Amino acid sequence: LLGGASRVAEKLRLAMAGEPVPTSSGRLSATVSIGVTALETAQERANISVAELLRAADQCLYVSKNLGRDRTTCVPVARAAAVMTSALAGAKHEIN
Repeated sequence: LLGGASRVAEKLRLAMAGEPVPTSSGRLSATVSIGVTALETAQERANISVAELLRAADQCLYVSKNLGRDRTTCVPVARAAAVMTSALAGAKHEIN
């Protein structure tokens, strides 16, 4: 699940960066940061609420922004909080 979601998020990020948006003032280039997570096991699906899943995805988004924007961060829901803590501590390594 997470692998497929990661591929879709990365395609979306690349498409956004590669196609300027026409506006009345001219073409506007934009990038997007994306946070992705998933419930991959039966235990996770049974025990993790929608609110917790959304919080984990938000943490992944925050990591993407903290590591330089225009990126996709994909981690299992169980690791999202730890990854965000690492990013807040200044770790500048690739997280996928």
